[in-house]
This record gives sequence, C-alpha cells and structure tokens, in this order.
Amino acid sequence: MARIDLVAGGASRVLPLAAHTVLGRAPSCTFAVPGAGVPSLWLELRWFSGPEIWAWRPLREPDPTEGRRIPARGLPVGWYALRGEATLSIPGAASLRLVEAGPPAAFAVDARTGDLAEGEAFDALVVRLSDGPWPVDADEQDDPAGPIPDGGLFLARGRWWRLFDAVPPGATDAGGIDLRHPSCLLTLVRGGTGEWVLQLTQRKAEIRIEEAPVRVLVPFAEAKAREGDGDGWLSRLDVYERWLALGGDPRSPEERMAVDRARLLRRIAERGVRGGEALFDAPEKRHGRYYMRCALPAGRIVVVE
Repeated sequence: MARIDLVAGGASRVLPLAAHTVLGRAPSCTFAVPGAGVPSLWLELRWFSGPEIWAWRPLREPDPTEGRRIPARGLPVGWYALRGEATLSIPGAASLRLVEAGPPAAFAVDARTGDLAEGEAFDALVVRLSDGPWPVDADEQDDPAGPIPDGGLFLARGRWWRLFDAVPPGATDAGGIDLRHPSCLLTLVRGGTGEWVLQLTQRKAEIRIEEAPVRVLVPFAEAKAREGDGDGWLSRLDVYERWLALGGDPRSPEERMAVDRARLLRRIAERGVRGGEALFDAPEKRHGRYYMRCALPAGRIVVVE
C-alpha cells in the first residue's frame, strides 16, 4: 500500500493513498489538511496503472505548491510524477512526501473521528461481493447500504465510515486464474488435521490457501453443490452452525462469519487471483432475514471430506 507523510498543523501523519486522493482544507477531501494557508482543494494524487506510477496535480490556480514538477511518460498533460525523493509543500502551512510507493489498497475512514481502518481492520467492516463492496454486517441491518460506491458513506459496526476502494493487486502471479472464468474450478479438501484447504485451478495454473478463513467457505460451497444453481442460500446462523460442526471455535461469535469471508477474499486477491468479487452473491432479504450464497455455478465446485 502506498503512503504519504503529511505534515500540517504542527503534526506529522503517515496516511494511505486511495487510487484517487484529494487533499485540502475542505471536509469533503479524502484527508482534510488544517491550516489557513491551505486551499480548500489543494492537490489531487492518483495511481496510473498503465505506467504504474503515482502522480499529482494542483487543484488551485494560482498554485501555491513548491516542489519539483517531474514529467513522466504515460501521464496526461498537467500531471507530474510523485517520487519518494520529492517534497511538495506550501511554505509555513503543509508539506508531503511519498514514503511507500506501492499500488493503492482499500481502506475506510471514520466519518466522525477520522480513524483509519486498513488491512484486518478493514476486513472487519467491508466484504467484496459479486456486485461490489458491502458492509460486512449487512445481514444484520434493516436497510443496508450496498454496494458501497468509492468515496461513499456506509454504516458498519454501529459507526459511519467512508470507503476508499482499490482492489489490491496480487503479490504473486497466479498464472491467470480468474474466478469469473468458466474453466476455473474451486475445490475444498479437508486435511488430516481437520483444517480445510482451498484449491483454485484453471488450466495449468493452481494455487492453495491453507488458512483458517477457508472454513467459512465450506457451508456455502456444500449448499451450492448440493442444491444446484437455483438455490444454495444460507442465513448467517445456518453458516455459523455448519461452521461449528466443521470444527470452528465455539468461543467465536456468530459475527466472525462475515469477518472471515472478508479475510478470505483478501487472501485470494493477495495471491493474484482475479474476480474474487464473483465468489459470493449479494445478500437477499427473505422473511425478515438476509441470506447469502456462493455465486459460482455448482458444476465448478468440489467438496472433498
């Protein structure tokens, strides 16, 4: 994940970068920058995936920013490369520099306190489904807001958050595995110690994930493989009871089901698999309760105990 060191108001903050980040004094910015000398809209920072480069442009004319304007191939006119050795500043008011230059990753910001939720904390708030990101506890809400648009507000765990979305690219090459492709096969195998292993195969490519969040996928896969493409819907209680029967920790609360789904999707993305959002359908409300299911066709699912 890319990060900047932002100095303003006598304080230094290391902040993550969304794929599209706006800095300025206005509360509507991705991150508000205090200080009378800071424009309401100061800078826009953006990830350009073609040249794989971070770039910036001023949002105020005349531009008060001091710093090197570094042109780079592949950038539109008016955009400049943002590199770690460069510092952008408004003298006496604010400055920033790039301290981590990786691609963007998703995060959320508490709309009231400004607290950040990244990584595992983000997984506890948001899950990526077939039609986009949803609040992880959508099945507990009477009228859940989902899918959540980039930059949109959503309610999760009793707090209002703003989502800044960017699907993290894979850390390794999974050989072109795409969950949306009809040749991609999902296999769940129970190991000798009782733990579950997820295998994703597509032609000659294969990956294995052997971590605790895999177990939460098993009830969904079993239901879809057993009941076919026309059904396979499960409530969270259905999933929890089956998860316990499969060896889940009885000390864990029912809410862990949603968190483990989000963690599993992150593990899949980190392995370079595309189309992870196609693993689960968006929730459906039935008889006052929300239900979910595995979105893959039954013919591409194998469960081996």
